Amino acid sequence: MSDTSFKNIKLNLGHDFEKNTKGSIIGADQYKPDISIINSKEKVVCVIESSSTGDRKVHIGEMFQSHKFYCDQETTGDLIISLAGNSKNSPRPDTSYKYLKPYFDFIKKESKFGLKRVYLIEQDDFMKLQNGGVKLLGEKFINKCTTLD
Repeated sequence: MSDTSFKNIKLNLGHDFEKNTKGSIIGADQYKPDISIINSKEKVVCVIESSSTGDRKVHIGEMFQSHKFYCDQETTGDLIISLAGNSKNSPRPDTSYKYLKPYFDFIKKESKFGLKRVYLIEQDDFMKLQNGGVKLLGEKFINKCTTLD
């Protein structure tokens, strides 16, 4: 799936959340997540990145960017990484978890604000859940993810 197509997918957010941005800047540091989600108080509570590469350094960068954004906003929030698997060495939630865990643990202990959880999910599963009407960050969605928290 192209980056543009991913940014334009219809998300099942329920009445608590709404899509805020699709690849545009949020925050002071030119941070451009693929999608950002806001709550009823218009605070970003979740950012979503589609990752078509198996380069785990990219995922570390996505984690640190979202963490810094939440710290700058003096809030906490979540990151969903949708693993597209379009590369020769397609990323998988289980292997990505093992690689990202020490970095997540490091940033989590450094601040009372910042990244609260990272959800890793294969893009095919992400799309099936959204097309099937499953609420983003609802119990069925979370059960399909590998979660860093």
